[in-house]
Amino acid sequence: MNIDQGLFKLDFADHHAVLGMPIDSDLKEARKRYLKIARRLHPDSLAAASDSEKQQASELLSKLVNPAYETLSQEKPASEYALVLRLKGQQLSQQLASVQLTVESAQALMTSNNIDHAYLSAFRALAEKQYENLDEVLAITGQMSELNLAYLIRKAGASAPPRSTARSTPGASPAGTPASPAAAPAAAPAPARRYRETILEGYV
Repeated sequence: MNIDQGLFKLDFADHHAVLGMPIDSDLKEARKRYLKIARRLHPDSLAAASDSEKQQASELLSKLVNPAYETLSQEKPASEYALVLRLKGQQLSQQLASVQLTVESAQALMTSNNIDHAYLSAFRALAEKQYENLDEVLAITGQMSELNLAYLIRKAGASAPPRSTARSTPGASPAGTPASPAAAPAAAPAPARRYRETILEGYV
């Protein structure tokens, strides 16, 4: 159950990517997505599958899907998680040089003029096929997490594209012509920065 893209690469469990729901989704959407995924991974839906595929589905449900749903389906955990996500985006927006994106749609999001439209279109396209093939679940979830990472950075106010890598991943392609580098966002005042770091250490 190893995913090394997007927020997962930063040792952060991207529950929204796991459930295939955009970052701004509400509790009802979490339940809707969970039920759809749980039905897909249920043994009754895998009657013709091999034992190894059934085991794979069981592990996806228990190790990724259930923990994500437990966090995003309850108001308090979901609110705390949303706060950490915002702080993570602010932190990453000041560390663009260390951010790497391999998915074309995530790279495009960094320079899009319509952030929400570009994000939702790309994210929902991936969500539609996320659990169709068990062997592709982790790869697609990783791509969705890259989209989430780029979206958080843009919503925090950054627009300079992070450096891309040529790593080959399903649905990924090399970056196009680099955009002209934008000025780096101003660093937050020291007290605010220390406060955010303290919060992040408590949750991440």
